Amino acid sequence: MNSLLRGLQRLVLVLMTLLALLQLGDELGLLLDYFTWTAIGYSIRAQPLAVLNLLALPLLWPRQPRRPVASDPSRRESAPHGPTPAAPPPAARP
Repeated sequence: MNSLLRGLQRLVLVLMTLLALLQLGDELGLLLDYFTWTAIGYSIRAQPLAVLNLLALPLLWPRQPRRPVASDPSRRESAPHGPTPAAPPPAARP
């Protein structure tokens, strides 16, 4: 059930992104032809919801939690945290 909700959430986010890009189509075309800072400001003022949607997309995309795998040999128990004891100095030769 959780994977179904996650898939639905991703589908909605993709749909919102496509709709935002379609809404910004004319402004993006103008920006590609003639890039000016004024055109960027106009795009943000004319279509604030579409711009906000595109800027917030990385924050809204669902992340899957990382689960440690117990059978993974690369995940070994490490030594207790803290300073490691220094190696003894080499013995002096007579």
